[in-house]
Amino acid sequence: MKKMLFSFACIIVAVTLSLTGCEWTSGGGVESWDSSKNYVDVSGVYRAADNAVLVREFGDSSSTEYASEKLAPCKDDSTCTDFTRKLKGTPVPGTLVISVGSYIFSDTSVSSTNEPTSATLTVNQDDGTTGTINYKTGIITFSFAAPLPTSASITANYLAANNSTGQGNHGSAIYSFTVFQTGDHLSFIDNNGTSYKGKLGTVRVTGARPLDETAAEDSGELKGPADTTSVLQTGPVVAQFSVSGKSAGYKVSIVGTFTGLIEESGSFVNRKISGTFIEDGGFQADFQGIADQ
Repeated sequence: MKKMLFSFACIIVAVTLSLTGCEWTSGGGVESWDSSKNYVDVSGVYRAADNAVLVREFGDSSSTEYASEKLAPCKDDSTCTDFTRKLKGTPVPGTLVISVGSYIFSDTSVSSTNEPTSATLTVNQDDGTTGTINYKTGIITFSFAAPLPTSASITANYLAANNSTGQGNHGSAIYSFTVFQTGDHLSFIDNNGTSYKGKLGTVRVTGARPLDETAAEDSGELKGPADTTSVLQTGPVVAQFSVSGKSAGYKVSIVGTFTGLIEESGSFVNRKISGTFIEDGGFQADFQGIADQ
């Protein structure tokens, strides 16, 4: 009978701990953490949606500008049939128009999130003349049905993509944060190996009370009206955080939120991070990333 009572008591304690969380202490009492924040797990690798620089200058760093280039004409009949030219800028797909004597070459590809690496140009004369553009190298390849006159001018007009990374921090650009969570304790490590440490703040499921308040009330630490919501919520989650460290000789504070969705199965999906990267001295940048799935 005593064994049965003891087992039943253990079950009650285990269930209570899973709902309310506990203060856990590592060896020697050096560090403790609040396990109630384990309800959501924000651990993972976070990168920008476009896989470019993660920590960026405030505002949209991407832009375009009109460009017009005079390209070198062909020199003699032996080089006026098949030849290549290289653009200085990077054309936005679908904007390139090249005039070569009486020929007009047009890029009719459609810009999208999956940018093409190359395109076949449309030619205004149906005599077998062709042209292509390689977006990665900027090289245009021409193949004419008959040699061009050496006097034929070559002009390229297009919208040029601004290739600035928009980096928002001193030192090497930050492309990712690897996040480790232990209870309410967080550790960020960027792709350059710099470490930042801090904590989760309030974690809230939309339409419910903050999880830390719910846990405190269940344990009798929070005085107030009875809470009818359960800690085990599903729905959109917002979790505040703050970490700090030192990068490129600057003291850095990083503040922001994790967001995601807790499904009926208990899985925490669609995890994202956004916040502000604040360097000592007032230099600031922002970042928005998504977790590798």
